[in-house]
Amino acid sequence: MVASLEVGFKNMAPSDAVQNDIRARVAKLDQYFAKITRCHVTVEAPHRHHRTGRQYHVRVTASVPGRRLVVSNDPGRDEAHADVLVAVRDAFNAMTRQVKDYVRTLRREVKVAAEPQQEGKVIKLFPEDGYGFIDIGQEGEVYFHRNSVIGDAFAKLAPGSRVAVVVAGGESEHGAQASTVRPHA
Repeated sequence: MVASLEVGFKNMAPSDAVQNDIRARVAKLDQYFAKITRCHVTVEAPHRHHRTGRQYHVRVTASVPGRRLVVSNDPGRDEAHADVLVAVRDAFNAMTRQVKDYVRTLRREVKVAAEPQQEGKVIKLFPEDGYGFIDIGQEGEVYFHRNSVIGDAFAKLAPGSRVAVVVAGGESEHGAQASTVRPHA
């Protein structure tokens, strides 16, 4: 649960409906990451502009361990932001993406591009030095380092472990090298 939530309004009167919507959206953020320590939301109604009309600006700041995530939702030319709840929704959609990215970073999950993967089997492992070799069939052995293994799975690997491998374009001093190693469950 978010320890501290602050909601502020600029150039407009406070609105219970907007505050309730913000509280509900902060509760949803908590579902993705329960260690948000502070959340500050500012809703601003700028002065009426000649061409763009009255569009709301929403800024959301969420404090998480080791970082501050910020969304500053400038309305630009998006006429939908003339509705304060739409502006709040868009700001929280952007914050949700940032929180999910932060969680993936903490879990050390890597987005793997659609690169050709090959199936292989760990044949040599040097856990104390943090590397090993994978047999990928007719193409021979591929060197891999602990940093190329997805997540914290290096410690779980053993000779004979089945893996999916993406081979890097260049070679290392040990020959062909894996850029990504994903152990099979």
